[in-house]
Amino acid sequence: AHVLAVDLDPAALEVAAENVEEFEVPVSLLGCDVVQLAMRSGPEGAPSGVADAEGGADAGAAGGAFDIVLMNPPFGTRNESHGADVAFMQAGLRLCRPGGAVYSLHKTSTRPFIAKKAAEA
Repeated sequence: AHVLAVDLDPAALEVAAENVEEFEVPVSLLGCDVVQLAMRSGPEGAPSGVADAEGGADAGAAGGAFDIVLMNPPFGTRNESHGADVAFMQAGLRLCRPGGAVYSLHKTSTRPFIAKKAAEA
């Protein structure tokens, strides 16, 4: 198995790198906007330019995708967020292979709205 952690915030990636080193876990870190990453993905949803689990060929070129996507989207329940949580969720759905699973952390009060948006995707 291979784990890829994506975050836009350099400080968050720095903390993640420290944890990866301290706990000696095999996690690759990628600093980018996951929404942009999903837009650059190949036909099966795998982002182009990301190595496969063995660190070899481009996963996007190989038609691969992620089996599981776990995400903690930015807050999007306020009008000024302009639907950031929905865009983030749609990116996760695009990056997940058919038959895979997407797990997303949201406020309980937004569950019906998020379920509706996921069904529309």
